[in-house]
Amino acid sequence: MTRRSFSRLLAGLSAAFLMTGIAGQAQANSYAFSSLQLSGYSYTGAATVGTSTIGLNNVAIQTGVPNGSANTLDGSQAYVGPAGTAPSENTFTAKGTVNPDYVRSDSQATATVPSSGVTNTVAEGFLTTGGGQSSGTTSIQISTPFTTTGTSSTVVLSFSATSQLAATVTAPVPATAQANFTYNYTIKDSLGNIVFNSTSQTVPNGIVNQSVSQTTLGSSTVPSTTTPVTFTSGVLAAGSYTATITQTSVVFLTQASAIPEPSSLLMGGMAFGLLGGVFGWRHRKSSRTA
Repeated sequence: MTRRSFSRLLAGLSAAFLMTGIAGQAQANSYAFSSLQLSGYSYTGAATVGTSTIGLNNVAIQTGVPNGSANTLDGSQAYVGPAGTAPSENTFTAKGTVNPDYVRSDSQATATVPSSGVTNTVAEGFLTTGGGQSSGTTSIQISTPFTTTGTSSTVVLSFSATSQLAATVTAPVPATAQANFTYNYTIKDSLGNIVFNSTSQTVPNGIVNQSVSQTTLGSSTVPSTTTPVTFTSGVLAAGSYTATITQTSVVFLTQASAIPEPSSLLMGGMAFGLLGGVFGWRHRKSSRTA
């Protein structure tokens, strides 16, 4: 083999390996969505209901492209993503797998909860093959004082829950997509003792506490549903109490950089093996002619 022929062979093998490496990159996306929308609150059984104290916190953190973080304490949406692509405030439906990379969280609560009004939370993120990590967390906490009279008062909290969860990984690159929402309702007496906790009521508690996760190729979802929920306290003695509801939505995403698929690695190994054979042949030929 002439030196020119060998150079051409070397260039051709290098180009072939480069192209198979590029074409064989395993591409993946991670996506997660969590939404819990509660409306039609009804609070019965209390003699008087005081003014609610409301706290809202939205956090979005991303180490993808673009990087950034946002934290809002007033219920305004926290968003990290391409400029001009954030959904409108109080959008509790999915933005979806568009305009990567982004992560957001948002919340809404009316001042009259729990006697009426709404509490809504949403967290969502979309991370692509550039690699990185995203998290969105939103929380609402509302505390409401009330009193009861008599010796056998029972307080009932009811509302309508519309919820949806999704976690998706689109290729077998190391990735994680997680989404969940939680809801807890407690009643404390004037001494701070918990006299009711919603986690003790399995059926409605399961409706407003759910999670999905995906770490391999595929999707895990909880389709959009609307369900009535009722929490009924035990018998409460006459006195002063505080009802507290806590609601959250959370998404968490991780995404590795793209890696070569097995076929690409095989082609690369064959190319370098052939190069090794050529170098060995040239070495033997040089030894014989020396």
